[in-house]
Amino acid sequence: MGYEESNELSIYDKQLDTPTTLRGKSLQGQAIGISISESDPGELQALGLSSGHLQIAMLEIARQCLAQGAQLVYGGDLRPGGFTENLLELVRYHNDTLKKEYPPVSNYLAWPLKSTVDIAWAAQNKDAIKIEAQKAPDDLLDAGLMRDSNNPGTISAISAYVWARCLTAMREEIIRKTNARIMMGGRTLGFKGKYPGLVEEALLTLTASKPLFLLGGYGGASLAICQALQGQQTEALTESYQCQNEGYKALLQEYNHRIVEQQLDLAPIDYQALNKTFADFGMNNLHNGLSDEENNRLFETVNYDEAIGLILAGLARITQIR
Repeated sequence: MGYEESNELSIYDKQLDTPTTLRGKSLQGQAIGISISESDPGELQALGLSSGHLQIAMLEIARQCLAQGAQLVYGGDLRPGGFTENLLELVRYHNDTLKKEYPPVSNYLAWPLKSTVDIAWAAQNKDAIKIEAQKAPDDLLDAGLMRDSNNPGTISAISAYVWARCLTAMREEIIRKTNARIMMGGRTLGFKGKYPGLVEEALLTLTASKPLFLLGGYGGASLAICQALQGQQTEALTESYQCQNEGYKALLQEYNHRIVEQQLDLAPIDYQALNKTFADFGMNNLHNGLSDEENNRLFETVNYDEAIGLILAGLARITQIR
C-alpha cells in the first residue's frame, strides 16, 4: 500500500498487514537492478500478451522490492510515458512528502544520452530520480572518435561503435553498483550495442557472480538467455540472425577490427563464445537463492504474483546468508 492508503487506514484500531508488510524492510540497503524492454510485438502476441502485460508485471515486481526498502536501479532513457516515468510515480506513491522514506530511483544513462537530459526536468523530479550520466571510455577520445568527451552532440551522428562501447561501460557500472538484477522481455533485434541489451547485462551479471532473476515467460532476450543457460541453441543468439541487420553486421566487423588494431583488452563480438559462456554458467551459477525447480518456474511463468513470490523468496535467502 502507498503512504496515503496506509495513513487513511491508520485511524482504525487494527493492525493491518499485507504479505509485503509482514516481510518488513528486508531489502533495506540493497540495490536491485531492473532490466526491462519490450519483446518483439509479434512474439508477445503469440504468447497471448501485450507490452502492457510486460509493464504491469515489472512495475508490480518493482513495487514489492521498493516497499521492502530496496534502492531501485534502472538503465534507460527518459522518454515521456516510458518505464522510467512509471518508476518515478511508484516512488512518489509510496513516499510521505515530508519523510521521503523511499530513496529515488537511480537512473543510469550511457554517454550518448547525456545531452538528452532536461536539466529543469531533472531538478523538478529530484525527489524521485537520481540521474547518473556516465563518461565515455577514455580510449575513444584517444582514438579520435569523439571531439569532446563531455559533449555527446547529436545522437544520430554518434557511430555504432561508440554507442556499443558506451553502453557496455554504463552496464558495467550498473552491475558494480547493484546487489541483484531482475530482468524480463528485451529486444533481440533493432538494438544499439555490442549484444542485445539484456543479453549483455545478463552476461556481465553472471561474470560478476551477482544474483540474477530471469523471467522468460514474456519472451524476448530474457527467454533466449534462459534457453542458453540450459544449453539450448536459440536463433536470436546467432551471428546469422543478428547480421540480417546490415548496420549491426557493419558494427560487428568494425568492433572486432578495432579491438585488435588498438590492442584493447576486450572480448570480440562472438555468438558461439557467448552461447558457450551461458551454457558453462548454467542454472547453478545464477546465485539467486532459488533451486533449479524454482528457477524453471520463474523462467516459464507469466503470472507476476508467482514471479514476485519466487523473487522475494530468493532475495530473502540471499540477504539472510549475507
